[in-house]
Amino acid sequence: MTTLVENLSQVINKLKSRSHLSILNNWQRQKKQDVWEDLATVNSKQNKPMLSFLKQEENIHLKQTWQIPEIYAGLSTLGATIRLNLIWWADVCEIWVNHHKVQEGDLFDQKCRILLTDHAEPNDEFNLEIKLNSPKHDIGALQLSELVFEYPHKACDPDQVATELEILQTYIPVFTKHQIDLQPLESATKNLIVLFSQSEVIASDRFFEQLAEIREPLLQYGEFLKQRQIYILGNSHIDVAWLWAIAETKNAMQRTFTSALNLQEHYPELIFNQSTAVSYQWMEQEYPELFIRIQTAVANGKWELIGGMWVEPDGNLPSGESLIRQILYGQEYFRAKFNREVKIAWLPDTFGFHWQMPQILLKSGFETFVTQKLLWNDSNKFPHQIFWWEGVDGSRIFTYFSNEIGQGLEPVAIAKYLANQEEKHYIPETAWLYGVGDHGGGPTADMLNMGRKWVDSPIFFEMQPSTLEDFLLDLKAKLPADLPIWQDELYLEFHRGTFTTKADQKKQNRQVEVLLGNAEKYSAIAFLVNKTPYPQDLLEQAWQGLLLNQFHDILPGTSIPEVFIDADRTWSEVREICDRLFSQEALGNANLQAWNFLNWRRSQLIRKPDHSLCWLENVPSFGFAELEYIGITETDALLKVTSDSDRYYLENQYLHVEIDLKTGAIAQIFDKRSQRLILQSASELQFFEDKGQYWDAWNLAPDYENKKLESATLESIEIVENCSLLISLRIIQKFRSSTFIQEIQLTAFESFITVHNWVDWQEEYTLVKVAFPVNWRSTYATYEIPMGTIQRSTLGETPEAKAKWEVPAQYWADIAFSPNPKGILPPSAGECPLGLGLSILNDSKYGYDAKPDCLRLTLLRSPNWPSPNSDRGKHEFTYRLVPHQGDWREANIVQLAQELNNPLVLQSSPIQANQSSFLQVSAPNIILSAFKRSQDQSGWIIRFYESYGRTTETNIEVSHLLLQMDQIWECDLMENKITMILSNEINLNYFTITFKPYEIKTFLCVNR
Repeated sequence: MTTLVENLSQVINKLKSRSHLSILNNWQRQKKQDVWEDLATVNSKQNKPMLSFLKQEENIHLKQTWQIPEIYAGLSTLGATIRLNLIWWADVCEIWVNHHKVQEGDLFDQKCRILLTDHAEPNDEFNLEIKLNSPKHDIGALQLSELVFEYPHKACDPDQVATELEILQTYIPVFTKHQIDLQPLESATKNLIVLFSQSEVIASDRFFEQLAEIREPLLQYGEFLKQRQIYILGNSHIDVAWLWAIAETKNAMQRTFTSALNLQEHYPELIFNQSTAVSYQWMEQEYPELFIRIQTAVANGKWELIGGMWVEPDGNLPSGESLIRQILYGQEYFRAKFNREVKIAWLPDTFGFHWQMPQILLKSGFETFVTQKLLWNDSNKFPHQIFWWEGVDGSRIFTYFSNEIGQGLEPVAIAKYLANQEEKHYIPETAWLYGVGDHGGGPTADMLNMGRKWVDSPIFFEMQPSTLEDFLLDLKAKLPADLPIWQDELYLEFHRGTFTTKADQKKQNRQVEVLLGNAEKYSAIAFLVNKTPYPQDLLEQAWQGLLLNQFHDILPGTSIPEVFIDADRTWSEVREICDRLFSQEALGNANLQAWNFLNWRRSQLIRKPDHSLCWLENVPSFGFAELEYIGITETDALLKVTSDSDRYYLENQYLHVEIDLKTGAIAQIFDKRSQRLILQSASELQFFEDKGQYWDAWNLAPDYENKKLESATLESIEIVENCSLLISLRIIQKFRSSTFIQEIQLTAFESFITVHNWVDWQEEYTLVKVAFPVNWRSTYATYEIPMGTIQRSTLGETPEAKAKWEVPAQYWADIAFSPNPKGILPPSAGECPLGLGLSILNDSKYGYDAKPDCLRLTLLRSPNWPSPNSDRGKHEFTYRLVPHQGDWREANIVQLAQELNNPLVLQSSPIQANQSSFLQVSAPNIILSAFKRSQDQSGWIIRFYESYGRTTETNIEVSHLLLQMDQIWECDLMENKITMILSNEINLNYFTITFKPYEIKTFLCVNR
């Protein structure tokens, strides 16, 4: 088989040499008016010739005059069809033929096939020009410049035969599995080798006849290939924002959508699909006539709505509730404007997907999930193309990896994709999406013409238009019983820097998710208790702003500065709405209420408006208390700060913390409860060189650990708080041009250390982490993901585990002692009690990594593209160290992390009482995610999730002050009723329900 493949490659190249002519060396560049110079090619990184231009060069003007020869490669050109094929790498590119502009493109629309003539006349001349600007971040290039000769008027076209042979070559492994005879292919290959040795034949018209005779036996493979079905579908991936701002996106959408609709008038086989509800809303608002055309195309089955979400969001950073709202508001828009519900979840370009996503997608009504991004993995080729993805709760969604976005209808690319699928899954049908993407564009007439050519080819697959929904639901109904099951997150082994880049956007996201959730909960309480009008429209406007900013190139920090100017404006608008929805902000100490929007009783040290400290004890679950009834301003509990020549010592009844006077680092933590030292060595800020990646904002340098930089130096250390409730040290450190100010705090009543950080970050291509080397070893670390947790190995014992050297998490990560499996971990010094652990909580960070004896939180990066000087400036964030016995469940880490991110809200409210709890849940692992009015306004939605991975029966009690319930329904995430909770299970606003591990449950409560 190897010899056959090699021989085929040889004859394919020979055929192409008779139909493809490179003119890359013929270009001249204008230096000044009427002065042109020849250009020399250089080799690309792939060792292919190209023309290269400096980064940021503009007004590059190339020209050449090409004359049709009478004979090319021994063949007469008379009557031939001649096309110009170009591939470029440029911000802007214009193609001119005979002084007429015939094509324009950019970094994303970066190739073309231009018809020069469909009936060549020897000696005809073509004046060819290219005008381009280099990218701002990279060199510019002309990577391909060739002429292709086609001979449709002859007995056989060499270029078509070359393509057909490539298709057959691609399918050899499939032929072999199906025991298809390869002898005709082998014979044809040998005959072609002989043909090319006959110089007198290949330089005459007899070549076409001979080629046709050799091709004839290959037609028998057509019967097998025609049993394969390709369902083609036009598409244009349009980033809501990326290397352009939203205003430009709207223009790109208008051009793309208009083009697709116009093409459908001439190519009835074109079905187009498009995701992203907000894109349709923009068309409705700004191009109403175009929007009506889209509605008509949808109604006629020529335009498919896909995705069902407000935007295509990031798949790791938004909360679970945010993903639910992406779908809720997206589907609601599609129902209202198109009378359609989308069944296919579509996130082709998102940078990985958390493990709770299958449950959320299924409970939102999706039947299939589609992506292609894991084809970008840098370490391991993902093993499946079609599979069941099983979520952390056991939910399974049918998952399909599409072809890469931005493709045309090139037959060899289609054959490679389907052959790979057949080899993996024995499924002989697939969908193929075609159309220029990223910056819009969509299908082109040239693509559709190529599709028409190959649909009629006898050596190609059956090909017909279809929607993705029709194809996938039909495929799902006849899946093989042994379809593989993937029981893990869909981790992208690539853009690991997106967990950290643009820290300000990530902080805004975290804070606004909490703020908006609280504003929504408070609005519901205010309506139900005080009859304050419920601001449904304002809340949805705020949610849509948040959801827009969670787009997969905004929240990850991978866009140009103009995008973040728009994003910051949106964050401000959402905050303004939330501020209006809360009661009067606390300006003085009188009549203050502490509001707790979490569903358990909690205590917290707060600072009043006059900056005095107050310990609030047992603020009611999902309710409030008057400060004057629960506040403590003094205590006799142990809390002290002392020092000697080497150390500061912070101590309370739970912990004894040592701070190194020479470095300012936390040198040791002694847990009095376990009588154990927590740290193996001092916690420290670690700095690394982080450069050399093309995808600068996206990617951490894989070798950053080998490029560790010097440590920060201590500038000062001082006590800034020393009272009975709080002790605090302020530490100032310098690293090169940057300043780190940390306040390390211990309170009288809490068993954790809080570290507040203020950073003036001025470095370039530098990564900073904070490391916590622990005094035990663990085979795994546990991380919070949206509405759940995941354990990831610390050992890198498999290629997949090794590739997870930087991972995402939500509010916390935990590393706890695990028994030493024989031969896996080297013996550690001393014995550790089972369950000793350390959790790292934070209020705005998402990136972590772990070794068996060290957990690190990633703090900041400093890439330069596509946003120059990204992350330079002022940052403020907090992390919290929680030593514990038992595991993270016993230590209430989920609750502690929620409390850090959602602190008590101080306000003066018209809702009057000494204290009140509006909702109580008996199980600590059941977390309230939403309390809101239902979309149809028929009742009130209360959503919870189970956070420990345990089957849990819990009692849920809603205060009579809030609701006097007539009915309770369990719903899906789209608020569709599923099961009524029977009346005999309701006891005065009290009901009992059982959650499966990591289950999300939504209830519709109908008030009397």
